[in-house]
Amino acid sequence: MNRWMMKALVAACVCAVGCGGGNGPEAQGLKGSAVQGGGDTGSGSGGGSGGDTSSNPGSAAERSLELRLQGMDAGGLESLFLRVKGVEVRANGMVLANALMTSQMDLTVANNAFLLTTFKAPAGVEEVEVAVALDSATAVMPKESFDVDLQCEVIRLNAKVKLLEQRHHAVIFLDLARSLGKVGTNMAFAPHLHLVY
Repeated sequence: MNRWMMKALVAACVCAVGCGGGNGPEAQGLKGSAVQGGGDTGSGSGGGSGGDTSSNPGSAAERSLELRLQGMDAGGLESLFLRVKGVEVRANGMVLANALMTSQMDLTVANNAFLLTTFKAPAGVEEVEVAVALDSATAVMPKESFDVDLQCEVIRLNAKVKLLEQRHHAVIFLDLARSLGKVGTNMAFAPHLHLVY
């Protein structure tokens, strides 16, 4: 499948991304919004470790699938330290993964996609539901730093298993410049993100 077709396919079926309550890790009294997008940037590998590192690729059903998080467009930020308290991947009401691999990360580190979790999709599952529960964040600018008001405490999205299996991972790209805004002595957070397979 060529790159243009992949972009069109991902844009067409990347599915609901957003914040909200429900049955996810630490989901309590949530509010906030997120903007979704999709596309294949050709990146999405890098930092973090874990998952299937064996040289024997095995079948698609046998290999672990990875979910990663990467910041993009840091704008005026020197760093954004994000702490994640939990991650959960579900399909048909069944928990496929809830082991968090990386709980702290600096999302301004270029080309570093931090590993959140790995999982295996059972046969017949076409889509998985992902929930990433955020804990806290600190934004550092050249002359000051801010606590980030994480009004959106849980980021939710759906991922297509067929697309995940092509590269065995998906990366949640968080647009830092569009997601953060200074409000008084704090930084407000309204996530603008997209999922790349």
